Order: sequence, then structure tokens, then C-alpha cells
Amino acid sequence: MKQKLPYKINKDARRQNLLEDNELEDRNIKKLEKKLGLKARAKRKKTVSHPLWLKEMGLESSFLIIYS
Repeated sequence: MKQKLPYKINKDARRQNLLEDNELEDRNIKKLEKKLGLKARAKRKKTVSHPLWLKEMGLESSFLIIYS
């Protein structure tokens, strides 16, 4: 039978797992941005640079929805 952990320990473990998952997701996003030639990781700017091929295909609006 599984022993129940106190609420505080479960909450801390869950928070730690979420933080680790966020870091992994950020690394994956950075890799994809690098492969696609995107510059969407500016720290204090709200502007996003779109490659010309994205604009020509009409995908810049969907890009803003995904990364906003």
C-alpha cells in the first residue's frame, strides 16, 4: 500500500517537477527557433522578428498567437 505524503511535500515536489519541465520546454523552443531562424526570445522587447518566408506564406499571424 502506498504511503501518503504530507501535503507540503507533495506540493513542493509538484512545483519542482513543473519548474524542470518548463526549463526543458524552454530549451526545446530555443532549439526550434534557432533551426527556423527566428528571433522571438528578446528579453524586454515585445517585437518579434519574422523570416521573410513566414510572411510570404501568411504565417506571421499564427506565429504571434503561438508565441504570445
